[in-house]
Amino acid sequence: MTPAAQELADALASEPETMYVRLAAHWLTHGDPTGPAPTLTGIRVADALVAATVALRAQRVGLPVPAWTNEPQRTLERIWHPGPPQLFGYSLAHAPAELKARGIVVEADSLVSV
Repeated sequence: MTPAAQELADALASEPETMYVRLAAHWLTHGDPTGPAPTLTGIRVADALVAATVALRAQRVGLPVPAWTNEPQRTLERIWHPGPPQLFGYSLAHAPAELKARGIVVEADSLVSV
């Protein structure tokens, strides 16, 4: 069964922030970007990462990006970069546009599921 966006939201809400990139990377490989909008978790980073991940997956598989991924409550007001500060420039230069548009700065190489 292909995981829906709600499953990603639930996983992010139940795990520490240190696991967010790994969970998003796994969902990017297996997730279904066509389902309904997930319930907001109340964790701004998690909600923005769900929207960014779903938008990126839709783009990668050639589907329209769901409108709910552009809702203001799913975008960060301050940038979230989970890596070391000295790698921020590299991450910013190599982060997918779908993530940066929602305030997430994670380089594309970190979003590969192993």
